[in-house]
Amino acid sequence: MTAPDKVTIPALLDLTIDNITPNTVKINSQSSDRRLTYLMERLVTHIHDFARETRISTEEWMAGLVFLVQCGQISSDVRQAMERN
Repeated sequence: MTAPDKVTIPALLDLTIDNITPNTVKINSQSSDRRLTYLMERLVTHIHDFARETRISTEEWMAGLVFLVQCGQISSDVRQAMERN
């Protein structure tokens, strides 16, 4: 992963619903880890498509983030191992 002080933020366009995804992908492409760059590109693309498709509100978006954080908080190595079996 690229150190924060070594990251160069590319020039961005004025954000619109049509160009926010490529702008976000461009910003996140600074990692030296090609797999992480690919995963983040796909995640951003899918999340932005989801947001456009559902016309999600800020409140709904925040509820989704809270849900995902809570999922992460209840996860543990033991729980993950049990769920794999």
